[in-house]
Amino acid sequence: MSLGFQVITRGLTSVCVWLSSDQLDYLSARDQCQAKGAHLFTPKTQEKLEILLNIVPDKSSPIWIGLNDMEESFNFVWEDDQSVLDDSWAKVLFHPGDPNNMYDIERCVCYQPDSEPVIDQPCDTPALYLCEVNPAV
Repeated sequence: MSLGFQVITRGLTSVCVWLSSDQLDYLSARDQCQAKGAHLFTPKTQEKLEILLNIVPDKSSPIWIGLNDMEESFNFVWEDDQSVLDDSWAKVLFHPGDPNNMYDIERCVCYQPDSEPVIDQPCDTPALYLCEVNPAV
């Protein structure tokens, strides 16, 4: 795949991803992924979550993933298909105490190595971002 995408496999799950080297706000990161024919990474399974947890080169850099509740607070939607985050998976995915939508401004989700797996953050926070290409059907 061009544009620096790489295939990573964990168990029976393979993903084609590209990790940025620059930090952008959530919407700009989403736009950059879309410009590459991709979407922000969507860790909807344990295998994909493990890929996310192991891909980070710098254990201090947050990384945007394709999940947000910008339309309705605490109603998290995946970027790839606009499906709603399942409550049982939310308990696995989010760091204890999150999501909390602190000050009513934390509407986007990022992987934060210091408090993994993921937390909600203000969408204007600069972070790395991980793009994912959907598999060919």
